[in-house]
Amino acid sequence: MKNNDRLNVSTWLLFSIFNNRLTVLFFIPFFFLLSQTNLLNAQTFIGLSAGADLYDQVDFRSAVVIEWPKNELYSWQTELIYVKRENVSLLQLLPQNENHIRPVISYVEVPFLFKIKLNLQGAKLFAVVGPKIGYALAAYSTLWKENGQLVKQQIRLEDIEVAGWDIGMNLGVGLEKDISKGKKIFVEFRYYLGVKDLFPQGEAEIYNEGKSFNMGFLIPVKME
Repeated sequence: MKNNDRLNVSTWLLFSIFNNRLTVLFFIPFFFLLSQTNLLNAQTFIGLSAGADLYDQVDFRSAVVIEWPKNELYSWQTELIYVKRENVSLLQLLPQNENHIRPVISYVEVPFLFKIKLNLQGAKLFAVVGPKIGYALAAYSTLWKENGQLVKQQIRLEDIEVAGWDIGMNLGVGLEKDISKGKKIFVEFRYYLGVKDLFPQGEAEIYNEGKSFNMGFLIPVKME
């Protein structure tokens, strides 16, 4: 996807990322959420989810999920995610005389999501949308040796001048079903579109992008 397309998708978000020091502005929607929805006195759901991508854009994903239902139609949701994102565009930053394949960056990410629900017979169809901020923990690639051996190799982000922060938008759809005593399980498809160039020092434009299929559960917790 070209840079202009990303600007059209998330123009408003770019105002908060023109300087890395201003990434704190990204948390403004969450604090607005807290002030408007009386979350501390609402029913809260806490759970776990895990998933991956069939096309290797997301190598592995796991998350702690917190949801605050506002009513039967919509909720607010946030997550603490650990994810490994494959990004083949990083290959152009690695030594060309070595056979690198599957460059991956692991991130800790926090999204702030608006969740809309539609009641179906026996289940609920839902959609989520919202921004997400992530911080890179480590990077590595698989090195193809001449003898055919595959070796995982650590990559220093500083050496290839890749930015540690990543910012983008989340879109997703899924189904959730109540099971017993307020507990529920869900399955979802999630798409992530990065809008922050990971290589701002050079001419190459590198963005994260990924699709993941996730499964998880939520249990009710009353916060007083």
